[in-house]
Amino acid sequence: MEDVMISILLSILSSPILLLYWAQAGTYLAVARIAWQAGHVSMAALHAISALLYALFGIVDATK
Repeated sequence: MEDVMISILLSILSSPILLLYWAQAGTYLAVARIAWQAGHVSMAALHAISALLYALFGIVDATK
């Protein structure tokens, strides 16, 4: 049972679609950090939420 779960997890994590979504999420996190350091808290929060959504959408899309 554990072997099946591990193989499913590895197949999801090695998906090229997931990597594209996570690359976009990383970009949003970088922008959020810059906005946070500049004192724009609401802009940082908006970009952090966008990054989280991109990461989650990537997981959902990779499991299709």
